[in-house]
Amino acid sequence: VPPTFTTVFEMTYRYIGTLFDEAYSMYVAYGLRGGGGRGIRVGHMGGFVGQLLLRSVDRSERVYAAMRCRGYPLPASPAGARRLGPKDAAYVAATLAAFTALRLIDMGGLIADMIGGA
Repeated sequence: VPPTFTTVFEMTYRYIGTLFDEAYSMYVAYGLRGGGGRGIRVGHMGGFVGQLLLRSVDRSERVYAAMRCRGYPLPASPAGARRLGPKDAAYVAATLAAFTALRLIDMGGLIADMIGGA
């Protein structure tokens, strides 16, 4: 998948979450200040949506700035990347063999036999 598409989907996902968080926060605040009425009045809807857009964009900018401080965007391939060699293949084979053996052999029973002498 091209990095551009990945970045667009990633930022859209983050922005939608930010938008819903801000909408919920504003809805609760509106309900607390509005005298306990149900929902948002139609006359207040334009101001609510405009304020929601401004707040969510501001918060998204802060999230993006924090991401940049932590090194976003990551490089496509890490510096010094190398191909897998024979040592790497041997390590993977040994690890898989050990996990397979541990899965197939009843280690609890073996340990109990060694300790208990039965």
